[in-house]
Amino acid sequence: MNYNLILILFLQSTLVAFVILLLFKFRKKLGKGVLYACLGLFQFVQVMIFILNSVFQNFAYDFLVTPGSSIFVTISLFTLLLIYIKEDANETRKIIFTILIANILIYFIVISFLWNLNGINSKNSFSVTDNFLKNTPSFIVGNIALFLDALLLIFTFEFISKRIRFLFLQISITMFVVLTFDTIFFSFFTFFNSNNLIDIIVSGLISKNSFTIYYSLLFYFYLRFLDETDKDLVYFKIKDVFKPLSYKQKFEVAVNDIKKANEMYRLLTTNSNDIICLQELNGNYSYVSPSIKNILGYEQSDFLGKQIFSIVHKDDIEELQKKISEKEFLKNNQKTPLIFRLKHKLAHYIWIEYSTSPIYQDNKITSFVTSAREITDRIISKNKLDNSLLLLQKREKALNEASRIGKMGFIEYDAMKKTYISV
Repeated sequence: MNYNLILILFLQSTLVAFVILLLFKFRKKLGKGVLYACLGLFQFVQVMIFILNSVFQNFAYDFLVTPGSSIFVTISLFTLLLIYIKEDANETRKIIFTILIANILIYFIVISFLWNLNGINSKNSFSVTDNFLKNTPSFIVGNIALFLDALLLIFTFEFISKRIRFLFLQISITMFVVLTFDTIFFSFFTFFNSNNLIDIIVSGLISKNSFTIYYSLLFYFYLRFLDETDKDLVYFKIKDVFKPLSYKQKFEVAVNDIKKANEMYRLLTTNSNDIICLQELNGNYSYVSPSIKNILGYEQSDFLGKQIFSIVHKDDIEELQKKISEKEFLKNNQKTPLIFRLKHKLAHYIWIEYSTSPIYQDNKITSFVTSAREITDRIISKNKLDNSLLLLQKREKALNEASRIGKMGFIEYDAMKKTYISV
């Protein structure tokens, strides 16, 4: 086993991974175009190695490795996965097309320059043009494989991430599957006439999956400890090792959060002591909380698109309409609530405390949020207290009157007594 070649390959792969992760980390400052350009450069290097078709490194027992396939193809797919995890599907699609277009452009540009070797005075000692054109089908197969790899990567990661929560295993298993498919697909359609097809496939599987383990460790370390876009990943928590979510996973989590929020809101509005409403400018209700059934006995649909005046007590309706029509009432957040009576579905009346707040868009009132709370018990208690105070006042007045009359009688009696004595 040639350990020097192994060391060189891993140094090369480390350098390539370092460049990718560094550009990805500073993508918001430098722009993602720099990262895309770097991947395009890697495709150029890969094509150059492909043209030479002789940069194979023999380790032992006819085990052959090409850096173009083992390093650059692998790092490109790892970059796709990284972008899919940390960005979204749209950015992943961009990078897929970037790599495909870069490969196609490089191919045709190289062909145009190789035409120079066919000139009369040109010297082509290595027959580069013949080798390159002869391997054109391999180049086409490679691009098809890359596109299929990208699709398989996304589906595999989504499948694995729902069943395995440990991020390193999510990455490594996904890339094992993808790179195994890439090796078999490319080798079979490129070397199907070769007597060494099995050896080529085995060599590719060993080399690519060896770098898969290495890159998985590097990328996992970056996601867990160096990526500051997810602050909660800086510190290791077992329950959070699966936090780096893909675009689809983030969408599913967001949908679940919305469902939970809606359910929580439904529970609050259904069991609330207040009726929460959304009113249009004309006073019609566009939303009424389910708590209206608990408080007034009506269904939500009974008032959608309607106004409330139909159930306001006849003695309160004129004052209520007057107040609501006042501009100052609408503009202010109505710090002093309105108090009036509403007719319950069972025909009795209850007292309501009514508050409203305007909703502004572009400095214009577009609708109102209103709340209504039953205060019947409070009103009854207040009336009882007022009646008690009034009764006390009447009794006090009666006592004062009796006292006054008593004093006047005593004075008259005293005067009569004095008159009688004098006589």
